[in-house]
Amino acid sequence: MIGLDRIKKYIVDGEFRLIFFSDQVYIVNFDKILELNGSNITIRNNNEIFSINGKNLSLRRLLEREVLISGRIKSIEVFYDE
Repeated sequence: MIGLDRIKKYIVDGEFRLIFFSDQVYIVNFDKILELNGSNITIRNNNEIFSINGKNLSLRRLLEREVLISGRIKSIEVFYDE
């Protein structure tokens, strides 16, 4: 028998994810968008800062804790804010 806690963890997944596709980045369960322009999008999650650099970057989908970024992705950098 599957416990209710296990079902809740499956349905309400709060784990941060960054998924890279050819010209898109999908991010879920992030804390805050720090910077947003056509060449750089910076996102914070806990003590990590993700800097997505590229050309013609734009938000294709923006929900409360979910974002889909499209454009020509050149690099994704991770910085640790200690």
